Amino acid sequence: MKRRRGETEKGRNGEKKKLIDSPSPRFPDSKKAGFTLLEVMVAVIVLGFGLLAIMHLFPIGLRASKISQDTTVASFLAQAKIEELKNTGWSQIAGGTEAYGGITDYPEFKRVTTIDNVEITDPGLKRITVEVFYKPYGGERSVKLVTLFTDYSKKM
Repeated sequence: MKRRRGETEKGRNGEKKKLIDSPSPRFPDSKKAGFTLLEVMVAVIVLGFGLLAIMHLFPIGLRASKISQDTTVASFLAQAKIEELKNTGWSQIAGGTEAYGGITDYPEFKRVTTIDNVEITDPGLKRITVEVFYKPYGGERSVKLVTLFTDYSKKM
């Protein structure tokens, strides 16, 4: 039986109720439920711009990670050269350049070792400078370590 606006109906406790047009009883707030197509499109566009911004950060992070890794390797190679020179005899300490591809297992690095006698303060003192060069993403960068060696045989 179809009911129309303005008709009355008996309620549960016997009083009469006037009927009004309302949404279907199955979905009482159907006019307010859900999103409009415009709201969904705006949300998708905002989410898309957010994802694009995050995707632009990934290459920057990868580049920074590669530069950091190369700097660490260059520091290691410079320290390894200083340790190698420590283990040679005082008279055999010599400078030189190892070109790109000249360092075993590290072809993308170049190492320059410079030996200076510091005779002003002490005739048995040498300043050793090891600079390691590398080329991340086109530009050349370097790490430089400087240390002083003394000839202990003359000190005793």
